[in-house]
Amino acid sequence: MQRYVLYILLTVGAVFSALSAQAYDAETFKNIGQPIKFSHKTHALTNQISCEYCHTEARRSKSSGIPAVRSCVGCHIVIAGTTPEQQTEIKKVLDYWEKKESIPWKKIHDLPDHANFSHKRHVTVGLDCTNCHGDVKQVDGAPVPQDARGQVALTMGWCISCHREQTPITDKGKIAAPVRKTRGGDVIAEAPVAAGTMQAKVDCVNRRDFFKIAASGGAGLALASCNNDGVEDIIPKLLPPDNMVTGTPYHFNTICRECSSGCGITLKTREGRVLTAAGNEKHPINKGAICPVGQASVQGLYNPARIKKPILKGEETAWEDALKALAEQIKSAKAAGKKIVLLTAPETGVLSDLTDEFLTQTGGERLELDVNADNTLRLVSEKLFGVYEKPAFHFDRARVLINFGSDFLESWNTPTENAKNSQKCTAIKTGAKHVFITSRTTST
Repeated sequence: MQRYVLYILLTVGAVFSALSAQAYDAETFKNIGQPIKFSHKTHALTNQISCEYCHTEARRSKSSGIPAVRSCVGCHIVIAGTTPEQQTEIKKVLDYWEKKESIPWKKIHDLPDHANFSHKRHVTVGLDCTNCHGDVKQVDGAPVPQDARGQVALTMGWCISCHREQTPITDKGKIAAPVRKTRGGDVIAEAPVAAGTMQAKVDCVNRRDFFKIAASGGAGLALASCNNDGVEDIIPKLLPPDNMVTGTPYHFNTICRECSSGCGITLKTREGRVLTAAGNEKHPINKGAICPVGQASVQGLYNPARIKKPILKGEETAWEDALKALAEQIKSAKAAGKKIVLLTAPETGVLSDLTDEFLTQTGGERLELDVNADNTLRLVSEKLFGVYEKPAFHFDRARVLINFGSDFLESWNTPTENAKNSQKCTAIKTGAKHVFITSRTTST
C-alpha cells in the first residue's frame, strides 16, 4: 500500500513540477504596456548608471526595491531629455510627482508566491544582475528575465541547475565564501576556488533519502503549484522614509486600543504595513500575552468590509464633500446657539489631543462611550486610593476567590493580566479555591 501511495505522490509531483516550471510565461510579460516608457538602455548603457543606484536595496534586502518617485524626480527635475519622446515620458514622471501619486508599474519579474528568493544573498556573494536578468543595458524597455545565455529565467529548474553547476561549496557541504565581489557590474576581486560543486554533493544522496525527498516534494508541489493569476501592479513609495528598507520587517511597541485595558503589543511591519500583532513581554500589564481581540486588530486595518470613506446620510461620499458638509453643520449650529457634542470611543495620545484641539476651535465638548465600561472600578479606586485608574487584582495571592458573575477571563477589567494571575491562583500546588456564581457558562 505504501508503495502505491509513493508512486502516486511522485506522479503528482512530476506533473505539478512541469506545470510550475512553465508557470513563468515570457510572452505574457514581454509586451506589457507600462505607464512610462522607461529605457534601461538609456540609463545603464548610454549614461552608465549602476543598477544599484536605482535599485538601492538589492544588497541589503530580499527585494531589490523599486525607485521611489522622489528618486526619479531628483534627476529629471534638471534633466529634461534630448528627444521629444524622452521629454514626453519625463513630463509624465513630473506629473505624477505634482499630483503626489505613485507610478503604477507593471510587475515583470514575478515569482510564485511560495518562492522565497533573496536578492541580498545572491548579490553579496558576487552574482551580477546580468546572471539572472540578462544584459539589461541592451534592452530599451522593461527586460524580460533572461540569463546571460538568453534562457528564460525564474523557473525552479533554472535555479536548481545554476546551484548544481556554479555554486562552490566547502568539503562539509556548506556554501563557500563569495565567488567574487562586484560593484556596478564590474568584478573587483575573485575569491579562492572552493572544493567541489553542488553537483558533487547531489550525487551523494542515497536511494532512501531520494525517495523521501521526492515524496515530500511531490506533495508540496501539488499544494504550492498555484501560480500567478495575471500581471500585478507594483507600487513604489512616493517619498519613502529614510529608515525603511524594502523587504525588511520592523517591529514597533505600542498600546492596544481594542479595549480600555491598555495591553502592550509589538507590531511587525513591512513597507509601512502591519503584518502581525503580538504581546509585548516587557509590558507590566499583559507581560507578553495577547487576547484574540488584540490579535484580530490587524484585520481592522485591511478588512474589505471596513469603512473606507466618510458616510453621509447612509451613503459613501468624498472627503471634500464630507468636510464641507461638516463645516456647514458646525456653522449653522453655532448660529442657532446649539451645543456641539462629539461622541467618541475612549482615546489617548495624539488622537485624543487632536480631538480636544478640534473641539476647542469649534466650541464643542466630547463624550466617550466605552462598551466595556469600567468607570465603577475607577470610581472605587478613586474613593479608596485617591487615583482614578483601574485597579490590578492579585489573584495569584488569593487563597479563596469568590466571583459573582464577573467574566474576568473574557471581557472584565484586564483579561490577559487576569488570566496569568488566576492561573497561579488555581494551581494545584497552591491549594487555592475558586468559587464562581453565575447564570451561564463562560470561559471563566
